[in-house]
Amino acid sequence: PMGSVAYCVTKIKKGMSDNIKIDNSCTGCTDCKNSCPMQIDIPNFKSIGEVKDADCMKCRKCIDICPGKCLKY
Repeated sequence: PMGSVAYCVTKIKKGMSDNIKIDNSCTGCTDCKNSCPMQIDIPNFKSIGEVKDADCMKCRKCIDICPGKCLKY
């Protein structure tokens, strides 16, 4: 149920419909994963270059905590 609610909230947010992009400089430190309220394994999406998880609420916690500034909209 939490995933469904998160998906709806994400779709409602205006101007934030794009996925979070992951730069190639990501070292896989997992700080982003540990800060994610939805427990999304963000480094796992590095190979495709963006977080394509419907549960992502785009709360920006992963972007704010990334030490290498590898994540952005």
